[in-house]
Amino acid sequence: MPITTITHRVNINNNLHFIVFFNTIILITSTLQTLKKLGLTSAEAKSYDFLVKRGPQRVYPLAQGIGTAPANIYQALASLLDMGGVVLLPGRPKVFRAQPPASWLPLLAAEIAESADKAATDLERRRAPAKEEVNEIRGKAKLYRLIRHSLQNADRKVILSANPEEIDHFSDLLDSAGRRGAEIVLFSEGGPLSFSPPPGWLATWTDKKSDENLWVVDDSWAMRTTGSNHTERGRQIVDPVFARALGQGLLGRMAWVTECDPESPEGRRIQRLMGADE
Repeated sequence: MPITTITHRVNINNNLHFIVFFNTIILITSTLQTLKKLGLTSAEAKSYDFLVKRGPQRVYPLAQGIGTAPANIYQALASLLDMGGVVLLPGRPKVFRAQPPASWLPLLAAEIAESADKAATDLERRRAPAKEEVNEIRGKAKLYRLIRHSLQNADRKVILSANPEEIDHFSDLLDSAGRRGAEIVLFSEGGPLSFSPPPGWLATWTDKKSDENLWVVDDSWAMRTTGSNHTERGRQIVDPVFARALGQGLLGRMAWVTECDPESPEGRRIQRLMGADE
């Protein structure tokens, strides 16, 4: 299902060659920086970028094309092979081809998000328990009061995955948070939203239902809830590091489920939110 968001188009006069060239440089730099945020080294990012744009290449033309020593290219290609970013074509001499960005980069982002979630969970488990940071809550009324209080104070970011009925229940508070300037990211699991997201929201949905709902507010507070109306329980996490990791994991899952193109406005926004250190 497509991600919906509101974007603005900017027209550039093609006669201003300097401006066009300048923006091209910015685009290339931005692409390489994004690839590095996904864990690629400088040589790996340049090699993958070059292969995507120029097609299959042998090692020496590739090294010449990006201005890097062949030895570094061999190492970068070996790493990209292990990560699944390139394939070695049959025959001699060796020729390498890049995997399509739309299929590989979301997988890479999802793997990183999953690793971050696992690392955060492991680190949380190793830390001495702190009652003021992790609280177990039982009962829908108590959970809703905590979520409502958190949304009333949200001013930077709200990321959530929940069934459409639960999202609709808090739609007025989400709207208020958005009006205060908070970025709103919704992942409706179990069907589409019952309302149209306002301009600027990032929203998507899937038919597949989940037994767990996740709320991440301002990268500092998170709530996981599970169960039915009668037995609903939740875990409140007041821990910025863990909360942010949970938000990154959710963003990576959104990109994976929706097969989001990383070069689309929505894909770039997800990558920015995953890498933001606010």
